[in-house]
Amino acid sequence: MKRVLLMLTSLLLILTMPLPLVSSVYAASTGFDPLRTYVRYEYNDGNNRCSSGFYYSDEFFLKDAEVFSPELAKMGVALAAASYERDDINSVLGADGMGFTSVFNNAGVYERSHNLTYTDNDHVAYSIMRKVIGGKTVYVVPVKGTSANEEWYSDFNLGNGTYHEGFRKAELEVREDLERIMNADGCAPEDRVLFFTGHSRGAAVANLLAGEYSVSEAYAPKEQIFGYTYACPSGTKSADKTLKNIFNFNHPGDLVPLLPLKSWGYDTYGTDRSLIDDLCFANMGIQFERATGRPYQLERSSASYMILLNRFVGNQNNFYNAEIQAVLLLAASALGGCKEHPGNWVDVVEDLISLLSDFLCEKLQLPKTKITKMLVTKIKKLREAALIVFLLQLAAGEIKMMADGNDELIAFIQAYKSQIYEMTDNEFELFLAENFEMLAAIEELVKHPIVTREQFAAALYMSTSTHRSPALRTT
Repeated sequence: MKRVLLMLTSLLLILTMPLPLVSSVYAASTGFDPLRTYVRYEYNDGNNRCSSGFYYSDEFFLKDAEVFSPELAKMGVALAAASYERDDINSVLGADGMGFTSVFNNAGVYERSHNLTYTDNDHVAYSIMRKVIGGKTVYVVPVKGTSANEEWYSDFNLGNGTYHEGFRKAELEVREDLERIMNADGCAPEDRVLFFTGHSRGAAVANLLAGEYSVSEAYAPKEQIFGYTYACPSGTKSADKTLKNIFNFNHPGDLVPLLPLKSWGYDTYGTDRSLIDDLCFANMGIQFERATGRPYQLERSSASYMILLNRFVGNQNNFYNAEIQAVLLLAASALGGCKEHPGNWVDVVEDLISLLSDFLCEKLQLPKTKITKMLVTKIKKLREAALIVFLLQLAAGEIKMMADGNDELIAFIQAYKSQIYEMTDNEFELFLAENFEMLAAIEELVKHPIVTREQFAAALYMSTSTHRSPALRTT
């Protein structure tokens, strides 16, 4: 799904920030815009091999980084997409593409990204390319996003300090290699240009790099440091939002850029930009299906996710509770943590049982031996993403809620939680009026009013909070 959002980002930037859309053949034959080269690139969207292109000129890097550049935004999303595969990013940046030279052998970090383990995963793959343009030494650093592998464990490694620990450790690895190279290039800071880009996890690392180099200006002035990120999670509690040279493009229905929660103090460096407004959302569905051949199923808003998160986790202290950590461990495993290396399940099962057994024994009033057997059975079958829902409900207490006789309310919510988004505002108001008694019963259960579609859709999960341990209750 995250790669689909990246493909959508690329499509949106093409639609909303138009450059002359002519083929490279036409450009070569007519001499159109000789200062720009049409660069084609390939990438994997998670399901299929895709190809696209963008117009490129060396002159892009000689402009003021504090002035937004549509050309660099489109180039950035292309590099972020291509960075998922080493051959793709080397091709688009190399001699046959943008003409940069690799000053860092990225084979090792890409190989490592495919051999992470359950206990060693705070790494990232990246490239460092260099080119001298107009007397400036330009460095381009694309950072790879999360694949379906053990990087998911690192994504949930929040830590206890100023930084998201998983992102911070990965960022420091990139910095070590980049600074070793810059320290040996013989350039003064004013003679360097830095460009950072990435998607998702790669965006978080790229954002930290661009932000911290912009604040210190030790290696280049911030007017020559470009940051263009896509679906960027928050990585630090000390982010400078006043920086004008960093642009974070986010889809409003994507949960990833909202994590870790801003209410906990986390944020991104620079300016956040929404990719979709009300005018183009409907059209995007049509364009996406034309481009991919797949139905457009993205959420318009992340509001229901936020309600769920705030009810389920609450404040940052609750994040470290055993039951929350167990759910995150399960989520990381289901999203990819044990796909490439199934042997990791041995360690995962051991930790899950440790985290959940005592908690569930008390909550479900079942013998510990039975809990252990149930957990092991379910975890061994956890090969489909849908099973994470069962385990989320288990940890949150929905099974206990069902045992308390709320099956009718649960069935009502499940029956209408999708239909309500197809209703007009008047139809939704009528729905609330016609089902007043049922909604009143749900409100009593969740201890929260239901007046919006998002509150109704999230009620199934909100209702579990009435059966959680006291540590999980929110104020």
